[in-house]
Amino acid sequence: MNETINAIKQLRLQLDGLGQLVHDLRLCHPGDFSENSAEVTLAETDVFFAKGWCGQLLSQLGQKTPYKNDGKRKGIKDIEPADDHISEFEDEASYGDKNHIQKVDWLRQAIGVHKGQVLQWSMSPHTFVINQHALWCVQQIWIRLTDARMSLGFELQRISEKAEKKST
Repeated sequence: MNETINAIKQLRLQLDGLGQLVHDLRLCHPGDFSENSAEVTLAETDVFFAKGWCGQLLSQLGQKTPYKNDGKRKGIKDIEPADDHISEFEDEASYGDKNHIQKVDWLRQAIGVHKGQVLQWSMSPHTFVINQHALWCVQQIWIRLTDARMSLGFELQRISEKAEKKST
C-alpha cells in the first residue's frame, strides 16, 4: 500500500506542475491567440480538481489531511497553503521554447500519460476494491484528466477555426 500512496503523492505533484503550465497558457499567448480562452481555463480547473481528488483518495486510504484548520478558520492567517506544491516542474525543460500550439499539444500528451496511470489503478483489483469510496475518487481523477485533455483539444480547434476565419 505504501507504493500506492507514494504514487498518488507523486501524481499530485505532477498535476500541480501541469496545472501551473496550463495556467501559464492563459497569461501569455503569442500572436493571434492572445485572448484568455475558456477552453484553457476549463483545462486548468480540471487539472487542479484532479489534484484535489488525489488528496481525497489519500484520505480514503487512511492518510491524514494536511489541513488542520478545517471548520476552525476565522481569518486569512488560518488558511493553510495548498499541500503538494511543486516549485519547478522537471518535465518542462524544453517547454519554454514551444509555441502556444506546441504547448497545448505537449500538455495533452502529458495528461494522457497520467490518465493511463490512473486507469491502471482503477483496474488493480487489490488496491481499491476494498474501498468503494477510494475507487470513486480514482474514477473522478480519471474523469477530470479526461475533461482537461478534451478542453485542450477544444483549444486547438478554437485556434484552427480562428485561423480559418482570418484567412477568409
